[in-house]
Amino acid sequence: MGMAVQTIIESIEVMRDYFGYISLELPPLMKKAGQIYMKLEKWEKADRLIKSAVSILREKKKEEEKEMGEILVVQGELYRRWNRYNDSVQVLSKAIEILSPCNKSNAQVWTLYADVLVKLENYDEAVQFYHEVPPVLEDDNEKAIIYERICVAFEKQKRWTEAFNNAEKALALRSRQGHLEKGLVASILMMMSSIALNMRNLPKARVLLTEALGLKELIMDPDDPSYVITALMMTQVYEQEKNISDAQQLYIKILPGIISLYGKVSIQAFKAELTTGKYFVKIKENEMAEPHIQQADAICKQLEKTSDKIDEMTVNDIEYYRAKLVYRKDPVKSRPLLQSCLEKRLRLIGNDREAKIAKIYGYFAYIDEVQNKVESANENMQKSIDIKLKIFGPEYNKMSNDMTKLKVFGTKLLKLGDVESALKSFNVAMEEEKKADEEAAVILNNKGAAHFKQGESKEAIASYERSLEIFHELENQKSEEKWGKKISDNYFNLAIVYRKEKKHSEALEALEKAIEYRKKDTEDKEDDFESFTYYYQRGLVLRILDRKPDAIISFRQALDIINQLKDKNRDADKLKIHETLTYAYFEMEKLEEAKQHVDHVKLVAKAMKNTEKIKEMNELSS
Repeated sequence: MGMAVQTIIESIEVMRDYFGYISLELPPLMKKAGQIYMKLEKWEKADRLIKSAVSILREKKKEEEKEMGEILVVQGELYRRWNRYNDSVQVLSKAIEILSPCNKSNAQVWTLYADVLVKLENYDEAVQFYHEVPPVLEDDNEKAIIYERICVAFEKQKRWTEAFNNAEKALALRSRQGHLEKGLVASILMMMSSIALNMRNLPKARVLLTEALGLKELIMDPDDPSYVITALMMTQVYEQEKNISDAQQLYIKILPGIISLYGKVSIQAFKAELTTGKYFVKIKENEMAEPHIQQADAICKQLEKTSDKIDEMTVNDIEYYRAKLVYRKDPVKSRPLLQSCLEKRLRLIGNDREAKIAKIYGYFAYIDEVQNKVESANENMQKSIDIKLKIFGPEYNKMSNDMTKLKVFGTKLLKLGDVESALKSFNVAMEEEKKADEEAAVILNNKGAAHFKQGESKEAIASYERSLEIFHELENQKSEEKWGKKISDNYFNLAIVYRKEKKHSEALEALEKAIEYRKKDTEDKEDDFESFTYYYQRGLVLRILDRKPDAIISFRQALDIINQLKDKNRDADKLKIHETLTYAYFEMEKLEEAKQHVDHVKLVAKAMKNTEKIKEMNELSS
């Protein structure tokens, strides 16, 4: 029996050399040898051989199961590509059972399974499987891809907050070094901005899209399809914010790209051409406006033959702007076009309560005046004013006199962005006002604001200076009354114009006056936000003039005011002033003071959940 077992042991060694240590040929021999050792009562040797046999069989089973799992993964991928998602899920779930737990080598199986679950709209389970993947991955870009997919799963459910948070995680993991990386970051920023729009957070969407456009400008041309799509999202944000000027300028920039992407005859091209034309009309660049308005009209006529037909009101808008361009060249010749536009517009709206209709009557009044039709001119001007008064509410009919009515009306128009009509209203009001009193000074101040919005700095300065002359005369005549706030507002407005014109010394002088007069009758020193603005603006001007120590003093005065305000909801302003002081101290190489304000910026940014600003400050302080 001893010889038999020796022969078996030798056979086992030979087979191990030939087949390997986990060959299925070995367990039967090991079992036989173990049985012989049992008869010989050599328990330890028998136990060792039987254990080895069991271990070999277990290892072989694991290998077979793993191979089965890998085959099932291939089958699951096959069904996914075949769009047989239910079959894919069934097969992949068996593969995951075999291959569990999730690890670095099989993480793609969990990702594939979650992808298929998303296709089947089983989002919650998909998210659970996605979440198992990032902890086992080493590469940050691979982790970012998973968080992007989790974001999409939440987006599909309109769970915007969870979607945004996971997009933020993806963004934090992405590098921004190369062209490809910048493009990937821009894509995440676009995803986040889309979510922000769905959350009705326009400021956040604007910030994200601005950053996305900035990255894309570094790696592609404005006519690149990806840039165009991002810019179109930004125009939507601008339009929702009523920031029509920036929207129009962006349309001008991407117009060639829109035409290249969507074609010359498309809704997108039509909107871009019309918006571009309207912008040039607004800034009185008639020759530049005309081809865009004509092209919009041509596209509109071609679209009538398709399913993308333009609505009648927009068609009438084109007629209005074409007539307006003719009016600017030859008012009399424009009358039939304006009349046709007016009749259609009245029919479409059903009443006359619309700003463009009021403007058309105003144009008629001017044409009548040119043709010496005084009575008709007055009638049309009255219609124009009456319509605008109806649009903006019945309170205007309660005003004590026409001059006051026109002043308030003009101010309302100015706030609503109708600067041209506001200026006309202020001019008529000044004709009504025969004396240099407080009413006239206020109108001139508002008129200056209107000129400034029109980009007419020279006229704005003249209006502000004349307003100040009147206020100073009134100050001398009626010294018992408080004029400080009104005069300081005027000086501040004047300073802003000078700043725009880069006349920084004049701007500083006006700001000093604004602060001086503000102090005279500010009753509530703890609740004077305007004073904060004045000191802050003075600091900016001093910094430009390279008077950095004086600038810091002014900034610190602004900071003291903002810290004392009763209205504590001023985090954005605190962030702004601390950030300005940070850079001002860095410029003076006062690093300790700069770092103190870096810490303040981070504290405020944390309260505002502004992770980008915290990251910026961390980079700065490092």
